[in-house]
Amino acid sequence: GVDRHLLGLRTQIQSPEEAERAWLFQDRAYVKSMSFALSTSNVTPGERFRGGFAPVILDGYGINYAMDRNDLKFSVSEWLSSSVTDAPAFRQTLNKTLEDLYEAGEYAKHQK
Repeated sequence: GVDRHLLGLRTQIQSPEEAERAWLFQDRAYVKSMSFALSTSNVTPGERFRGGFAPVILDGYGINYAMDRNDLKFSVSEWLSSSVTDAPAFRQTLNKTLEDLYEAGEYAKHQK
């Protein structure tokens, strides 16, 4: 996502003067936007799916996903120290949602 590109720009700041001119990184909207409850990463192609993707905030989720022609694979992670997140429930909801989308697509395909 765009957060990685902005992080790359922010890490290029070399002096206090440059930091002062880089007003975007001090803007309240930017600061708030950098708190992602859902952090995702695509690692396509799916046949080489490995690893995971950590949440970037304590009460968030990290989702690593990969797609190929016939499959969509994903992993859901959370920080165990969070009292708010529930990765197994999130995974179950995501699975159900994907199944529902598939069924809706199959239904629509046969309505022609």
